[in-house]
Amino acid sequence: MRWKKLASTTSRLSRALASRYLRYEAPEGTPVDFTGSTARMQVRPKFGSPTVLIELTDDDGIELGDDGTIVLTRSADITAALKFSSGVYDLEITPPVGEPYKLLRGNVFLKREVTI
Repeated sequence: MRWKKLASTTSRLSRALASRYLRYEAPEGTPVDFTGSTARMQVRPKFGSPTVLIELTDDDGIELGDDGTIVLTRSADITAALKFSSGVYDLEITPPVGEPYKLLRGNVFLKREVTI
């Protein structure tokens, strides 16, 4: 599987609406159909930490499409309340049949807004 447009493994969040659009394709270039799949993503201070700084699921903040799209969204109110400066994340997909797998992982940095 591959990303049509490779997404950076470093993400930045700010007080504005935080949204990221991704598209995932099979090796032959066919978009992956996420119909029936579930997803969850967590940000933690470091790998292995029991503290969850922010969590998104397919019920709250993650949209999975039948055309390989994944949209991650958090409102301005939620991102304004975040207090951490950096962390690590991963995005886990569970297909309708099969085992969960990590699709993305990396670092995240909170970028504070100056003008409010």
